[in-house]
Amino acid sequence: MKIASEGLFLIYPAAGLFVILLVLYIVLDFTILVYPVLASALFLGFALFFFRDPDRNVPDASGAVLAPADGKVIALDDRIPDYCEGYNTRLSIFLSMFNVHINRIPTGGVIQRLEYHRGKFRPAFTERAAELNEHTVIEINNQYGDICFCQRAGTIARRIVCNLSKGQRVDPGARFGMIRFGSRVDVYMPQNVRTLSRVGDRVRAGETVIGEFAASEP
Repeated sequence: MKIASEGLFLIYPAAGLFVILLVLYIVLDFTILVYPVLASALFLGFALFFFRDPDRNVPDASGAVLAPADGKVIALDDRIPDYCEGYNTRLSIFLSMFNVHINRIPTGGVIQRLEYHRGKFRPAFTERAAELNEHTVIEINNQYGDICFCQRAGTIARRIVCNLSKGQRVDPGARFGMIRFGSRVDVYMPQNVRTLSRVGDRVRAGETVIGEFAASEP
């Protein structure tokens, strides 16, 4: 399985520490290090698990809106913030510590808006997080219409990674970033998108179809 490059800053030091402690424990017989060795092994294992980057089977479906993140759908409503005015439906996905944290493009097209907003670090599963937390706003335009989505930091997740640029052409399901250590992604869809996911659904980034543009749209 692939490991996300965004995690190497943590994985390399963790691996180095584990090797050093293990050598000291085995070669020099420092038995007092048995617990530090185990602790460093567990930490390295967690880092590898958290930053895993599995391949996904991206559906070949014209007009599909894909989940941009792994996790659980925690909201499906019409609460649209001012910076996403004009959209009709919000679908919120909460990522726990145990979900894959790689974010993927929900629909192909051109990045027409890319903004970063500073904010607080409230628990990502709360409604206040959608209003106050640090986030990025990404808007994609394609032949069917526009889709807006936001990466939101949480209490533990305080580092948003977004490897996109305004004017860039993107493909559905492509990797574009991540939010480190638990987070939330909100998707804002226009009126001509039929929502296919419901609250409580488990979704997979780049694979689960959460909505589809109406066939009547050009």
